[in-house]
Parts: sequence; C-alpha cells; structure tokens
Amino acid sequence: MREEEAWVSAIGGVVSALLYWWAQRLIRMRRLVQDVPTSKAHGVCIGLTELKGAAATNEPLTSYLAEAEVVWYSWDVQEHWRRIETYTDSKGKTHTRVVSGWTTVASGGEYIPFDLTDDTGHVLVRPQGADVETRCIFAKTVSIGHPLYHGKGPGIVVPDSTFTRSFTENAICRNDQLYVLGSARLRPDVAAPEIVAVKTDDPFLVSVRSEESIVKTKRWGAIFAHFFGMVALTCTAIAIDGRSMHGALQASRYGGYGHQDPGLKEFLAAHGITLLLGVLAYTFLMTVGWAWLVYNGLVRARNRLHAAWSLIDVQLKRRHDLLPNLAAAVKGVMKHERELQTLIAELRTAAADQRHGGSNLQEIREHGSAVLADIKLVREAYPSLSADKNSAALMDSITDTENRIALATQYANDCLMNLRNRMQAVPDLWVVQISRFTPEQRGFFKAGAADQEVPAVSITQPDAS
Repeated sequence: MREEEAWVSAIGGVVSALLYWWAQRLIRMRRLVQDVPTSKAHGVCIGLTELKGAAATNEPLTSYLAEAEVVWYSWDVQEHWRRIETYTDSKGKTHTRVVSGWTTVASGGEYIPFDLTDDTGHVLVRPQGADVETRCIFAKTVSIGHPLYHGKGPGIVVPDSTFTRSFTENAICRNDQLYVLGSARLRPDVAAPEIVAVKTDDPFLVSVRSEESIVKTKRWGAIFAHFFGMVALTCTAIAIDGRSMHGALQASRYGGYGHQDPGLKEFLAAHGITLLLGVLAYTFLMTVGWAWLVYNGLVRARNRLHAAWSLIDVQLKRRHDLLPNLAAAVKGVMKHERELQTLIAELRTAAADQRHGGSNLQEIREHGSAVLADIKLVREAYPSLSADKNSAALMDSITDTENRIALATQYANDCLMNLRNRMQAVPDLWVVQISRFTPEQRGFFKAGAADQEVPAVSITQPDAS
C-alpha cells in the first residue's frame, strides 16, 4: 500500500468514526427531547426535566450593541481585509491573486440566572454550562465614517483593512419564549427547584427555538452525519483495498481499454465489492448503534416513570402531614382570638356592672391576665393574629397542595404514555421484542385508595358550654 493510500485510510477512518459518534449524539438528543414530558414550573420533578416558558428577571442585563434588556448575550466585531498574493503554480509559473476575509477584532458577552415562568409559577435557571441557542438581535455592516465604527469597535485596525466592520449580537431577551431541557435540583437557599448543569451525561439545553424545530434539526443532522460517515468509511475501504482511484484507472487502461480513461462502469468493476462491503459495514454499525440508543432510551423512560410515581407519593405524604398541622395552627390562633374577644366583652360588662354596684371586676382581670400572657406567646409565633388571614393562608396551602398533586399525576401519566408509545410503535417495537424489554405493568394513575384520601381539615371551634 502506497503512503498516500495509508493516509487516506487513516483520515477516512477517523472522519467516519467522528461522524458516527456525532450522529449517535444527535439521535440520543432528539429522542430525549421527544421522550421527556413537559413539566409545569409549579410541578418540576427533580432530575432531568423539560420546561417551556418566558425568560423573566427583575434586574436584566443591557446588551452591548442593541442595548436591549436581556438575560444572556454575546457580541463580536469583525473587520474586512483584502490583499494581493503571489503564488507559483505546479508548472513553476508565477501568478497573483486577490484574497480577502474577515477577522474578529473584538467580542464579549454576559449572562445571569433568570426565572422561567409559565401559567403555574417560575423556576430558576442557571445557564452556566448550558448549550445556549439564541436569536440575532443586532446585525449591521458599516464603513469607517459611521459612528458605530469606532463608537462600539476598537481603535486599532487589521493589516490590509478595507475599513469595513460587521457588528453582530445574539441574545436571549427578557420575555423571550424558551425551551429548556436540563437537570433540576433543590436550591440551597429556599425550598424550590432550580435548573443547573450537573456532572452527568444529561444534556442541558436552553433554546429560543420550539421543541418541534429542535427535533427536526437533530433528525436531519443525524441523517447527514451518517451519510457522510458512510462515504468516509467506503473511501477508507477502497484505500485499504490497495488501489486508489488513480490505480484503478491505470489498471483498467492496461486491461484492454487502450488510452481511453475508463468510466463509472470500469471503476465499479474494480471496486464494486469493496464499496458494497463498506456500505454494509457502516449500515451494520449504524443499526447496532441505533438499537443500543433505543434500548437505553426505553430504560431511561421506565426509570423516569418510576421517579414520576415517586413524586406523586411525595406530594401525597406532604398533604397528609402538612394540612392537619396547618389546620391545628390556625385553630390555635382562632382560639386565642376568641378568648381575647370574650375577655374584652366580659371586661366591658363588668365595668358596666361596677357602675351599678357589681363586684366581679377583679376576678375577671385576674383571669384576663393569664389569657393575655398566652396571647403574647402566640403573637411571637404568629406575627398576625387575624383569623381571616390565617384561614385564607390555609386555603391557599390546600389549593397549592392539590395543584402539586394534580401536576405530578399528569406528569406521571405523560411519562407512561410516552413509554407505551415507544414500546408499541415500529421500529422501537422490534428492539422490545428482540431484547425482551420488560414493560411497565402499572397503568395510569387513578385516585381512590385509602392512603390517597384527603385528610379531614376542620378549623371549626366548638361552642362554649
């Protein structure tokens, strides 16, 4: 094998492997985007989650070029240049040519954590380490006389400059609709989730594009990567075969074609089997890789379903423990308010009786001192002694708890629906049958069990006898 053929085979093999790896990565990402159900901000499940909503912040950044209110932006300034080069061709003759291009002379950017809001609430997103897809908010090309040329650009120029600069800025603006796929964890400062980059193989994507657009891009990217990977592998196979294209032409010419260059027919006659073997080999690798991704995706979907069911149990446990305690606290406040109101009424009555000869005022005052001492302790624990406000807060907690359970239930049902759709549809069905993947026996979540009943919550005070 000649030296150039060895280089062709080595480069072709590396390129084919890289394209295969990239295609597998795109397919895995596409399946994750399709398989992970969209969560509401108020019902985020800890772990890999998908959210859709608007970017929000009370203290936005101001972008450098467009001066817009943003949460993430990057900008760059490029300068155009043109020069004449002298070169020598293969025959030793000297020629000149004009070459031109663009050189980046300045760039920058900044980002801040922001809230992703929807109709149920908001979730903190920390974009550090994320694959961020933005939109262009500023693009302008100017000459040296324009105020932008030196107003936002550097004072220096590149060699052979044509004194033309291009200003570009990409950003995520406040209130932009976003798609977020990342890992959720509990915040260290408050009892709420946040989306951050974690040290796992879970993706972290923040995009201004829709879910459908992302899936379409990943699909076509994988198709092109596999196609060119197959081409690279066939070129490698031809090089390993021991004859380059030039060698094949020479062999065909000496084989009876005289001085005429052979065409496609002659080339296929020399390398047809090698090409076929290269295509079959890559197709086999592509099929094995696809089946591996499908099986692992089904396993992740099943584990995600188990986590979703666990989230329902967590919310049910929260309801069981929280609501009775809140009701007891509200009843305690109401009891002390009632005693206080009764005491005030008794004091007023005793004062009126004293003016008419009554003698029980001192006894009521002594009883009232004990009640007031208890009220002081309660007031330290509950800054507001308003029964209406505490009752309203209890109702808000009940509503919030029931909403959490409803969202967790819907998320679990969505996970089950996605898993069943994958398992029962071709071509994933073939992988399920070949691998004997164990399906999930549990059906959609249905309430009605005794441990799922809402605990009795009552703040009614018994009548004084």
